[in-house]
Amino acid sequence: MQAWRGAPAATLRRGGLELTMLPDRGACIAGLTHHREGQAALPLLRPLPPDSGDPFQSGGHVMLPYANRLHAQRLWDSPDVHSIRARRIACNRSGIADPVHGVGWMKRWTVLHRGPDTLTLGYVHAADAHWPYAHRACLRATVQDDAVLFRLALTNQEDVPMPFGMGFHPYLTIDPDSRLRVDAARSWEQDGQGRPTRLIPWPAQAGDGIAASALQINHCLAGWCGPVRLLHPGRGLVLEIHAEEDLQHLQLYRPAGVPWLCVEPMSQATGVWSLRQVRRQEAGERWLPPGATWETGMRLRVRPLAG
Repeated sequence: MQAWRGAPAATLRRGGLELTMLPDRGACIAGLTHHREGQAALPLLRPLPPDSGDPFQSGGHVMLPYANRLHAQRLWDSPDVHSIRARRIACNRSGIADPVHGVGWMKRWTVLHRGPDTLTLGYVHAADAHWPYAHRACLRATVQDDAVLFRLALTNQEDVPMPFGMGFHPYLTIDPDSRLRVDAARSWEQDGQGRPTRLIPWPAQAGDGIAASALQINHCLAGWCGPVRLLHPGRGLVLEIHAEEDLQHLQLYRPAGVPWLCVEPMSQATGVWSLRQVRRQEAGERWLPPGATWETGMRLRVRPLAG
């Protein structure tokens, strides 16, 4: 069994797809490859370097019990809840001034079930400085002949409502000729510090969309209409991201010059819990009742590129 920095891997394979995850490292994805007869395996997600066990260098990880950032470590009161467990949340990533992507990526997940093409993982969280609400989570990955399905569930173990959000953070590999097609209604404009300020129209796209390698972006889209399509002409395939309807927000993130692009379906807009200008129900503000479970999912599908 291959290991990354001492982290044992769990590998699933079916048809031409092979998925490798590291339960001990935030249930991150060490690799997702597409195999075709007589050809070298193609990485669909960014491979985790062999000398790393860092989920932020992997092919993807989950975001829960909130997605993206809590700006200025803030967690505001809700108008329909008189008190909240903590107003400030501890930072959880060196070099990032805000708490980011929840606590799921920080956890050692337990293997609850494993089959040849299905893996179910879970963790239990006790209230702490990183998140003041006890909860448990379950992640199920299923490999099909042409797709990988991810199901993520969160259960509130407190006796009060818990603010929450969830999402997926895949790092898609891109080639110089890769093109991105994503349709959305609006995008959150950002200020000089990267904080969302107001919604503006997202430009309509035609044909095969835009060159992925030309993007330098870190924006949250609202009301996106899936699927996202990443076309790889040189590979002769398309990678599609399908997400459930409750994941209505989509973060696009790519620094200049890197061979990957993050396309992140999530239940909330960036800043919904920490910025007054974002806080609204349509931006994904949700409270999970005591003992309740919320579940959502994402599917990565591979298909031949027509023509």
